[in-house]
Amino acid sequence: MKFSRSIMLSIAGIAMLTALTGCGSNNNPLGLGQTDTTPPPAPSNLEIRYAVGQPVLIWDASAAPDVVGYQVEVLTAGDADYVQASDPNAEDTAYLLPGGQVSSQETYRVRAVDAAGNWSAFSSTLTPHDAGGGPEGALPWE
Repeated sequence: MKFSRSIMLSIAGIAMLTALTGCGSNNNPLGLGQTDTTPPPAPSNLEIRYAVGQPVLIWDASAAPDVVGYQVEVLTAGDADYVQASDPNAEDTAYLLPGGQVSSQETYRVRAVDAAGNWSAFSSTLTPHDAGGGPEGALPWE
């Protein structure tokens, strides 16, 4: 009788483990073993500001708590598609514009990526209207 009880406990233990991990079942109330497939919300409020005389593209962070970085893309007039900008610090919500100038020939957009590798939709686009510099905090467009 002792032998049959230990077998029953082992079977019960396996059944409990299966229920907790979702193995063999679509019922997984604890969410264990599930993959995150939900993209984060897109970054918002894309704008250019000047910091120490240098133009910086900034945006509001995505609202998802698991965002690990951002991708800045730029479209130059005459090009067929956006290309990824080389951002040395893709974890923050800012991008120093190369060359220290803004150009009305370029359009920018940004998207977020979360820890599971899900990409958000792109932010709205931003095309500066004025290629000139401005004082700290000034916006280089109308």
